[in-house]
Amino acid sequence: MSIDQWLKEWAIVISGGATFLLALAAFLAIWQNHNLQKREQRQRLLNEIIEWAIEILKCGTEWNIRDVALYSATIKHEIFLKRERQSLRDKFEVIYQKNLPYIQQLGSYFPEKTGLDDPIYKVSKHLYCHLRLLDLWIDSKIKNDKAIGKHKTRLDESAKALISKSASVMANL
Repeated sequence: MSIDQWLKEWAIVISGGATFLLALAAFLAIWQNHNLQKREQRQRLLNEIIEWAIEILKCGTEWNIRDVALYSATIKHEIFLKRERQSLRDKFEVIYQKNLPYIQQLGSYFPEKTGLDDPIYKVSKHLYCHLRLLDLWIDSKIKNDKAIGKHKTRLDESAKALISKSASVMANL
């Protein structure tokens, strides 16, 4: 075997090896990009869940239920009271409708157990119950404003627990 033939054969082997290394590097770059996108999607979903829980905490804090009830009772504006109650209920309804995609997306973005299922379920359940209480309150079937306030406190506590759990899952990504 001459040196020329030997160099040609090794050139083919070396170029094949270089091609393999180039393909491996491309595969690893694509894999890393895929994992990065997956992580960013998870973070985006967690941020949306946290924002949703913060919306729950903020909703209803712009006016005090007892103040509105006293104001309307004082000047005898039942229409004002009903409108304010309906406005509050509508805000909670919008927030409740936002939770449905989170529940559906949770399984696809987090196939492993993260512990988010239970807090999201609790917030959803409390939010649904709060909407039903507000319906009764609007129709004046509930006269006790404290019941609404107590339930809002429970709803806020479950929202805070959801924020805490979401933040801990995000820290472990």
